[in-house]
Amino acid sequence: MASLMENGHKISLAPTVLGYIYHGLGQIASHPDHPLQANPCFPIHYAVGWLAETFPSLYSQQPDSECPANYPALIRYAGMSARRFTLAQARSIFRNGQSISFRTSAFSEQSPKGRDLIDMKLSDEDFKFLLSTRSSILPIRIGSELLLEPDYPNQFSHEFAFDQSVLANNLSFAVPLRRQRNMMDLARAVATLYKRDTGARFFVPNVYFEGLCTWSYCNRWVRSNTPYLS
Repeated sequence: MASLMENGHKISLAPTVLGYIYHGLGQIASHPDHPLQANPCFPIHYAVGWLAETFPSLYSQQPDSECPANYPALIRYAGMSARRFTLAQARSIFRNGQSISFRTSAFSEQSPKGRDLIDMKLSDEDFKFLLSTRSSILPIRIGSELLLEPDYPNQFSHEFAFDQSVLANNLSFAVPLRRQRNMMDLARAVATLYKRDTGARFFVPNVYFEGLCTWSYCNRWVRSNTPYLS
């Protein structure tokens, strides 16, 4: 991958980086003894940057407004320190919707009503939006270990300005299927992820629009998070 980038080929690092994050968080959440004993290896600075973008009040100062727009977003937070919170204050921030910036992944769509598109000869920018909302299997290589991790952006459709409901897991990609894969499995996952000109219809919302959450989703969110946020 590094050689391809050196020779001028455009490479998307996001699927692999996201797969590493999912794998590392999964190790923490599923450790049989204690999360602190999991000792996972993943690029946690991306997760910290996501927290900073989604929950601006976690930082004691505003990000660098003079950072050029074409620079990586994480540079805006270089040198910034996080605020210190009590457990009660932290729970309040994550529970209070007014503390959340829902459109951190917004694309620069300025049309007031958004746009309806078809996946046929799309521009790179439009295809990037379709790619970010497409359920897929992400390839990971850690040393000699080849892994796959599922990505379900439909579970976070509110961040893309769509209405959020409780959706089924159509991939049905159980944990045992993610381990002990071979190179052909990873190659198929990449080919499926980047498949273009499928004729699929999709919608790009306006950059300022925010979707709503269904009542069933709100009930599920409260039930699953009450033990942590009460």
